[in-house]
Amino acid sequence: MKPGYEALELELTQTKEELAKALELLKKALEEIAKLKERLNLNSKNSSKPPSTDQKGNTDDKEKDGKARTLFPPERMDRHIQCTQENCPHCGSTRIQLGGKSAEVLQQAELPDAKALVTEYYLLKYSCDACGKKSTAPLPTGVFHLAKREAIQLIKELYGVDISVGSVPNIEERVTNAFIIL
Repeated sequence: MKPGYEALELELTQTKEELAKALELLKKALEEIAKLKERLNLNSKNSSKPPSTDQKGNTDDKEKDGKARTLFPPERMDRHIQCTQENCPHCGSTRIQLGGKSAEVLQQAELPDAKALVTEYYLLKYSCDACGKKSTAPLPTGVFHLAKREAIQLIKELYGVDISVGSVPNIEERVTNAFIIL
């Protein structure tokens, strides 16, 4: 064997071993990335996750700013509040001037406070002498057991206000708290 050949052969063997380890690590990393991507793409439609954990997709700036719904016409306004500032929010200077021809308009619709009308329903139980099966009387027509989207439609019909699906749990919590206070 030529001198130095053994050292090169040993170095080549070590390099091959290191390359095999690196390839194994890369394979594991790619598998982990694939698992994480799969988890990232899970939502309430393709897993057991609740809808509240879903990530919103990319939206345009208009939706990010909360301006997606149509503004109410001026005749629907109950109050007008002009928001001003006296200092620059960046440096604190009082040397500020109005900087545009029009103001940014944000509208907030609030549902009026109302005392809950509490109704107790007695759903009578029956058994059939003909077939032997049992049944319970249904609720009267017009008694609501609403899903979130149905509740949104009800609010729109009652108050003429569009609300988001995310607002429904907040309203439900307020109603629940109102019952607790009673």
